[in-house]
Amino acid sequence: MSARAGRRRIVAVAANPSIDRLYEVDHLGQGAIHRPLAVVARAGGKGLNAARAAVALGARVTVVGIVAGRAGDWIVEQLAGLGIDARMALARGETRSCISILDRSTGLMTELYEPGDEIGPGAWDELEATVAAELARGDVGALTLSGSLPPGAPANGFARIARLVRVATAGGRRAATGGLVPILVDTYGPALAGVLAERPAVLKVNAAEAGEIVGLVVDDPASAAVAGRSCASAARTVLSSPSVSPARSSSRPLGRPGSCRPTSGALTRWAAATRSWPASPRRWSRASRWSRRPYGAWRPGSRTPSCLEPASSTLGPPQNSWRRWRWCPPEGGGTRGAPSISRGKPLGSSTMGGTSSAIHPEGDPVRDRRHFLVSVGMRDELKRRQDSIRSLFAGQRLDSVPIHVQVTAPAETTVRERYLDAEKQLDAALASALATWELAPSSDVIPTLFPDVGCSCLASAFGSQYYWGDDLEQTPGVTSPIITDLEQQVELLAEPDPYRDGWLPEGLRRVGMFADAGQGFFPVTLLDAAGGPNVAADLMGMTELLLAFYTAPDAVRRLLEKIQRLFLSTIRAGIQAAGGEQNIANTDFYPAWFPEGAKGHVSDDVSSAFGPNMYMQFSAPYHAQVFEQFGRGGLHNCGPHPSHAAYVDSPLSPRAIDAVDRYSHGDLANLKRSLRKKAFVYLGWEGNSDPIPWYRGIMEQMAPDVVVIPVINLAPTDRPEELCQALRPIADEYAKRMDWGWET
Repeated sequence: MSARAGRRRIVAVAANPSIDRLYEVDHLGQGAIHRPLAVVARAGGKGLNAARAAVALGARVTVVGIVAGRAGDWIVEQLAGLGIDARMALARGETRSCISILDRSTGLMTELYEPGDEIGPGAWDELEATVAAELARGDVGALTLSGSLPPGAPANGFARIARLVRVATAGGRRAATGGLVPILVDTYGPALAGVLAERPAVLKVNAAEAGEIVGLVVDDPASAAVAGRSCASAARTVLSSPSVSPARSSSRPLGRPGSCRPTSGALTRWAAATRSWPASPRRWSRASRWSRRPYGAWRPGSRTPSCLEPASSTLGPPQNSWRRWRWCPPEGGGTRGAPSISRGKPLGSSTMGGTSSAIHPEGDPVRDRRHFLVSVGMRDELKRRQDSIRSLFAGQRLDSVPIHVQVTAPAETTVRERYLDAEKQLDAALASALATWELAPSSDVIPTLFPDVGCSCLASAFGSQYYWGDDLEQTPGVTSPIITDLEQQVELLAEPDPYRDGWLPEGLRRVGMFADAGQGFFPVTLLDAAGGPNVAADLMGMTELLLAFYTAPDAVRRLLEKIQRLFLSTIRAGIQAAGGEQNIANTDFYPAWFPEGAKGHVSDDVSSAFGPNMYMQFSAPYHAQVFEQFGRGGLHNCGPHPSHAAYVDSPLSPRAIDAVDRYSHGDLANLKRSLRKKAFVYLGWEGNSDPIPWYRGIMEQMAPDVVVIPVINLAPTDRPEELCQALRPIADEYAKRMDWGWET
């Protein structure tokens, strides 16, 4: 999410926090002595886990809760270390602990949840007073009520807080749509029953919890769906992700402390950012999670590195400087910088004619927009970088692991302006590509140009409408789902034409425009297709899609087949618009150049995050079609990675996984085990740590089994070349440690 959205705060009520402890053992046996192989302790409980997830997505969060004793002091210290503001009421006794024991031999987790010590009435009154004080500050965008009530709390405690929110905001500040501050609830039992009457914006329940509230026995997917809908109807609210599994079994599949509530945190982050709650959940844009913006935690020395001096002849002539380039509109008042794309008409390197725009140094005569200067030295350096990536995809030994430090030039326009004006978007993309080339000459990255019309562009071709929030720095989502009865509507859903429907024609026009501007030197990515399950979630809503995975899997597959046909035809149209595969980075949005024969790239932030069974059913067969036609390139999932082994459990599997460290760090050990001799990783650094010890830690953990390429975005003022020079010795050592080669 953008910094502007971050001005609105989330208040996360954690009435019954805990210290969550995970013990990993080889085998859990009754009556045996166990010596854990690993121990992890975190400040936890549902409320703190949801808060941590929201902070990971860039939100400002204030936790309001109740703690006791030294355990409570430890929790407050841990939250402070994460940068989470905590306003805690104090109770007698000690804050509880929750124990999870992972049996590595079976992958099952056994859990022991303490109820906690009884709190006195004064602690709950202090909690309510603290919530009221936070609301009075006037900057609260959403409030969460998560987890259980502590012993001694009033049975209607969450309902009282929800009512307090409604009363406190009814006469004061309202959300942009005229509604109250949205309340998101993730609890169970009497606490859930009491809060329903206050009509929260979102309920996060599993099937058994929903069944308990509405008086239904849940024993199959159909009854789970009925219970979930009935529960949501009772509160007139949005239901988030009802599960058909038992609510509180003694053991559950592999997980880790603090990882059980990412959905609550993400939905809350979105509610606070948009200052409103839609009729149905919209998937937030990938750009809010994987952004090509600079990050500020890298703080090098104050000296001016040589890379900030005029570029040498090896790296290009001085007139290529990113500081001097801008877009000029075409003479005659035209607003579009490329010809329209018609079926069967490749753009190639055709001239742009009288309606073209021009890129030129300010103050110089207008030159053809395709004419930034490429020296022989630049071509040689490009070939060196391409050969390095070719060797990596081939599993061949390298002297140094590639490092991808790239630069984002400061933009004078907002994200929305660039979405709605292709010339401004290309202006920003080309400036950043040139800045990367000039200011990070030791980087191994091949700068790309990304023509972006949104990660819902395939959904728009089926008829979904784009939605813009109040924040000009936020990318668009979609409005209400267009599929309300999947089994009835899937056969009637028309097959879109990428040259005619939705945002795809404009996207293809931009592909040609960007490819032409890149001159065959800067490759162009294709459109952000998002992946079949993501598109399906746009078309029918995330809750309904998750239910349909269980209740109507055949209908889901028929929908995914239609989406896949559109995706493949859009890829082919994009390659044609770019003038051939030699001009594209890969078949999707990812800003990395893939070599010849390995251009295939797919995205999967939905089914891969719900486990290997979902992934193998609803993603892997469709990903294989892309890899078969365009080569085994990459798969995008920000993380987490419960499907890590399934990624490479096929002859047509990706050779690269691109992920974000913030959401993937806890899965690195799993990725190391599953990807050994099969794939490597692009790992995005999120700016919340010093990148030098961060990357050394990655090397120490992943060598000699899996190569990890660090992907680091910086501003021009962050001394990108200085960071490249500091990372290079680590990359050299990493290469020496690696056990190179692919499994045959």
